[in-house]
Amino acid sequence: MLVTRITPESARALWLALVENAARLVTEADLLYPSPRAQSLSVLAREEIGKAVWVQRAFWKAWETGDETPRDVPELREHGRHHVPKLVEATSFLTDPEFYSPEEPTPEMWAHADNIAKQQGFYVELHADGTITAPADVERPALQYDIWEAAALVQWAVHEDRLLARVCGLPTPPTEHIEALVTPIVDRDHAARPQGASPVRHAAKVTD
Repeated sequence: MLVTRITPESARALWLALVENAARLVTEADLLYPSPRAQSLSVLAREEIGKAVWVQRAFWKAWETGDETPRDVPELREHGRHHVPKLVEATSFLTDPEFYSPEEPTPEMWAHADNIAKQQGFYVELHADGTITAPADVERPALQYDIWEAAALVQWAVHEDRLLARVCGLPTPPTEHIEALVTPIVDRDHAARPQGASPVRHAAKVTD
């Protein structure tokens, strides 16, 4: 059973655990690069950030005011076991909605592509025509950028949390250790992003 009604104190601990786990998933993806598993781990990191956004949205006012009333996280209750909604939230968190145009894939479309890419990094797939696709058969030309972007997503979550605390006059959150995990990746790979790349995922393709 997925518990979604918690106290603000527990919610804060949950938020920190989710963001730190996302950071560790990203660092492991970076260590595994260019393994197919690196793609899967970078997507899992985004899912954790998606959940963290839900928790923060439900509890920020309580954290700001000191309200200790337990409350529910509706998205965790409704979508906690589903991957795509978490990925949609993560994509929307990092991307300015004004960035998208009618010609651009929506966050929902990118989330579905991410979820497929995650599975392709872990599993062998038997297709209806009898062909088999193994994780090593899939080309991932943007994998390094995907890892960079996942690291940037974690960093932005930490920065936003710190900024909100300052604006509200709250103590600085103890998140330096989390940021320290991803900062080397963000700093190192920033220049390696594809020219003109947007903060959304790139679909992988199967090699011939």
